[in-house]
Amino acid sequence: MDAGIAINVEQYLKTIALGGRVFAYLGLDKQHIVCQTGGATDSFDLASVSEGEFALGKLGYLEGLLPSDDKPIVIENTQFMRERFVDIHIFKNNDIQWVVFIDNTEPGKLRQTLQQQRLNADILKEARKS
Repeated sequence: MDAGIAINVEQYLKTIALGGRVFAYLGLDKQHIVCQTGGATDSFDLASVSEGEFALGKLGYLEGLLPSDDKPIVIENTQFMRERFVDIHIFKNNDIQWVVFIDNTEPGKLRQTLQQQRLNADILKEARKS
């Protein structure tokens, strides 16, 4: 792992199958103020989120997810941007709430294509019944 990664994030990433995927993270204090950022923030449209800012002001989709309790929250295969799918991991360590974004674009696009194919097949089947 990169020496610049927050130690709490580095330890957490070792517990999951990262498999070389791109990631970025935010560290938030108790008031949801960004106190640390890292990883490939540009890849997740997080570069505009600065330390000292209120996270929910720019990342409203985190509303209701924070604060998490002692058990990590994992939201898999979320369409994050038009062409980007991510797994979002939220965990707490001491007084810092960590939000980790892990790229899942290729499997996400494949899943979306397969779901659309099944939906199309179901629509055709229903149309033939009529």
